Amino acid sequence: MTESYIFDLYGTLIDIHTDQTMPSLWERMAIHFSIYGADWKPAELKKAYYRICEEEAERLITSKIRYPEPDIVRVFKRLYKEAPAFHMTERKAVIDEDWVYMTASMFRTISRKKLKLYPDTVPVLNELKKRGKKIYLLSNAQTIFTIPEMEMTGIYDYFDDIYISSDYGMKKPQKEFMEQLLEEYHINPDGALMIGNEIQSDCAPAAACGVPSVFLNTGHYPDEIIRKQIKDNLPAGYTPVIIQDGRLSHLIDNTGGHHNA
Repeated sequence: MTESYIFDLYGTLIDIHTDQTMPSLWERMAIHFSIYGADWKPAELKKAYYRICEEEAERLITSKIRYPEPDIVRVFKRLYKEAPAFHMTERKAVIDEDWVYMTASMFRTISRKKLKLYPDTVPVLNELKKRGKKIYLLSNAQTIFTIPEMEMTGIYDYFDDIYISSDYGMKKPQKEFMEQLLEEYHINPDGALMIGNEIQSDCAPAAACGVPSVFLNTGHYPDEIIRKQIKDNLPAGYTPVIIQDGRLSHLIDNTGGHHNA
């Protein structure tokens, strides 16, 4: 009997699309930085952003952490401090955490092209709550982006707890990320279920922790791709339930819609 449902977020409960390649994004962000006296050219800002993201990830790698997840807030702090030039401005004197958060939020808002719930998300979460189940989130994401998006879409309050990788410095498929959730809430792996849209990031850590899993094929992958992902990322003998049409409602309606690839 499954008592604890552990969900991935993006591609599982929320349908999202972001585009960080748009020239207009970096043009607007360069203008924003200049308001506070940090002078960037758009192309330089884009290059520095990706470089600092890589450096922050490398800083977290240890013998135990193979899949690091830096906090994007640190990246935006460094982008301000490491600008190639500065000019005098009254606003520069009042730079604080609120400004950094506003900058990161602006970046996400401009780069986000789509944000909506999948049709089955709320009905399934409602039904699980009605049945008295525990609902947790285990997401590779940035807290500064994710919490507002969960609040905007109205699903934040469904969760008994929320685990976001940027808060822990590591991300799925790092099994220790899931282990922290299981240990904190004394969750029996046999009584839990991991639901996500990626074999490597969702099903692999579940397998490593002895938790059954469900793969939602919201990406519409053909069977041969799914079989290869399972072979490459999961131990022999561990097979997730596959919901081929990606409909979350099959978790609770017992109408089928799933098979093993």
